[in-house]
Amino acid sequence: MIQSSKTSMRIIFANDTSGTSNPGCKGTVAGLLGCLDRGGYRVVSKIPLGYGYPKFAQSLRSPDAKASFPGQKRLAAAARLILTGVSPAPSPRSYPCRRTWEEIVDSEIPRLKALWADADALVINGEGTIHDDAIGALALLGLCSAAKRIGLDVALVNASIYGLSDWLLEVLKESVDFLSVREPLSREYLLSQGITASQSADCLFAAPHDPIESVPVAGTASAPIIYTPGVLAGGSEVTAGAVARDVTALAREGAEVHYLVVEEEDEWAAPVAAQAGAKVIPLGMIPWERMAGYLAGASCVVSGRYHINIFAMIAGVPFLSMETNTPKMKGLLRLVGAGEIAGIRQWNDGKAPDLRNAITIARDEVEKCRVMATEVLSGWMV
Repeated sequence: MIQSSKTSMRIIFANDTSGTSNPGCKGTVAGLLGCLDRGGYRVVSKIPLGYGYPKFAQSLRSPDAKASFPGQKRLAAAARLILTGVSPAPSPRSYPCRRTWEEIVDSEIPRLKALWADADALVINGEGTIHDDAIGALALLGLCSAAKRIGLDVALVNASIYGLSDWLLEVLKESVDFLSVREPLSREYLLSQGITASQSADCLFAAPHDPIESVPVAGTASAPIIYTPGVLAGGSEVTAGAVARDVTALAREGAEVHYLVVEEEDEWAAPVAAQAGAKVIPLGMIPWERMAGYLAGASCVVSGRYHINIFAMIAGVPFLSMETNTPKMKGLLRLVGAGEIAGIRQWNDGKAPDLRNAITIARDEVEKCRVMATEVLSGWMV
């Protein structure tokens, strides 16, 4: 453990996702950096999302790896069945080679030791990256291992964590001094593996949002229904037919439908949504600081995006959660006290969204999450 006081702590901040188009990632990083700043920590270097991915991908392509790498959008079926009660059709997942991974970490240490010579600690923004032995998990846990061997203190915060191989769980135990997760299902999963984590909330709750006033969008005559399918739009789970079906059904509710493009993986379905009658809100049109205000002008939000649902909570509007790539959405609903009353719409059920299942989160629950998020580092180095 580093012995210097936290007010002089020099931080390497890793997995800075603010460079993406995703407003949730931008806001989350703003909230987390604000927590570091208020805590007196000094960020001396920022490591972006994707750092080290090409190198650590070698452990997935190793001859000793058990399966081909399917990307970060797949979930281990067994873990998902336990955590969500949903048993999808079997799909491939990654089983990286531990020996190759360790060789990569060994090779990185001399370079990182020089780069991090003026730092005391590594703080990693976990977000939804550490799951199913995917490349993000391999890279971020590789940084944790290297930092610990260099002699830095290591904190992994704001994380959702699921479906890791036993040896990666060992790395987590051995290399992370302080672990904080953003929803309770991750904490329960870790406890089942003998790992204790502090319970926090996503740092988007702690971000400095603009005042919640309805943000008008040109051409919108009345309160729209906002629809965004989420990360599964990047895979085979979300089809053009499903998007057209959903938009058509939502338009029958009598409101204009906005197809909100949050990331590039959503763009392919924009023409489909437009043909079905939606107004397309293109990538980056709504700054993250104004996203809650934009959603505040909606009659309902239908979203497979974890952070868009948090923006809806902050805006105080009804939202309907849709399936995403890990159990994190179910964990989020449990965190805000809606776990027993709110369902998550599954893509394989063949049904259109039913707005009668939409929920609104009470202001006191949102405030509770804001407080928890601002205390994301509570218990570390105090």
